[in-house]
Amino acid sequence: MKKCFLVIGVFACLGNITAQELSNAVKAGYSDGVIEEVFNLVYKTSFSEAEQLLLANFFTERDSVISQMLKGGELEEDVIEVKSQYENVLDSMLSVQQRYDIYVANKKEGAKYRFSYSQFAIALRYKSNLSLTGTQEEALFHQIDTLKRMRDEYYIQTGKGMDTRAYESEIIAQILTSAQYDSMLVLKNKSKAEAAARKDWKELEERLLSSEYDENEVIQELTSYYLTRECIYDKYQHNPTVQQEEVLELRNNRPLVLKALQKSRQSPGNDTLNGSFNGG
Repeated sequence: MKKCFLVIGVFACLGNITAQELSNAVKAGYSDGVIEEVFNLVYKTSFSEAEQLLLANFFTERDSVISQMLKGGELEEDVIEVKSQYENVLDSMLSVQQRYDIYVANKKEGAKYRFSYSQFAIALRYKSNLSLTGTQEEALFHQIDTLKRMRDEYYIQTGKGMDTRAYESEIIAQILTSAQYDSMLVLKNKSKAEAAARKDWKELEERLLSSEYDENEVIQELTSYYLTRECIYDKYQHNPTVQQEEVLELRNNRPLVLKALQKSRQSPGNDTLNGSFNGG
């Protein structure tokens, strides 16, 4: 198994001059990926130019070692272990203040920059609305980091992205209360549901089916329908059987105006609203 052999020193032996911007030497002499990684640290805390160059050399060496291991068909667990070793070395390179600054910056970023589309991150985005406890917040941050590790490992194994939606719905239900989870799903899906409802209303007008209905009432009713449907999809990603049962029951009780619109879609030439439309 490969080990990390690093050609870097410790930051403690460097001067005290700090830089608030990315070093020109880094920008000019390294790959885009290395530049991005150095920048992601520089904007969170202060590094001198010499420190930035050491970081750039560190990331370059790490990427080269990992690339060679992958090309050589090394075992997945060996690749993961070496990556972990490099992460530990990087942590040891930083001063206490630098580690603290980065920790605080990561906390402030929270869900915004780390898997902002996951249910865990969305819950953190609405933490005030949901009245999350400190313990719940920590659990959600932990799960965001877990998703990253899961996806990284899956990519190493398959070369493909990983669908984590089932994992998210199963785990978040253990972190949030039932009321919190339902509230979060409403906050997540409300705009999407209202947009779908307004799109249907516009289609009703285009098909000359809107004269028998009140616009506000239809939009409210259809928004409620689509919102419930989207929440069911999200909530039961880990249980497709329940998901399908709930969606089928909802569809069987869909609003009459939606039945009328769907029937009109099946007969595009029919643009008048008659009794059969209004009765399902």
